[in-house]
Amino acid sequence: MLALCAALDPTAGAAQVLSDGANARPYRVECAGPGEACRADLATYIGWRVFQAQCATCHAVDVRGSTFAPDLTLRMSGMTQRDFFAALDRGYFGSASTMPPRGRDPNVAPYYEELWSFLRARTTGDLPAGPVTRLPGDGTTAN
Repeated sequence: MLALCAALDPTAGAAQVLSDGANARPYRVECAGPGEACRADLATYIGWRVFQAQCATCHAVDVRGSTFAPDLTLRMSGMTQRDFFAALDRGYFGSASTMPPRGRDPNVAPYYEELWSFLRARTTGDLPAGPVTRLPGDGTTAN
């Protein structure tokens, strides 16, 4: 489906691909500086938009959680992609979860990989809280 994109290392100024599955970064992000929107590959941008529309009400726009939903940067720090997809399909704690299963939600189910990409970027710290725009030349021309 989505190819793994290289993450940009701001200290090196060049694209870096990590081959270790645990450290692989399924996104490409560029952040100019504080107060400016970061730019991301198409999949990560779509994941950000889906998260804002479908998940931020409970988990907060910065992904850091609320009084009734966990901080996803902590929850996902040791989670595999497979575990993440399973949690979306059945809710985090299964049928006892306060997070409803999303596997049949047409606003979420088609975007699991994009959500994974966005949330991995936030979890690693490569994508700080704030607005996200698309990297130019990534995917279609529309923003």
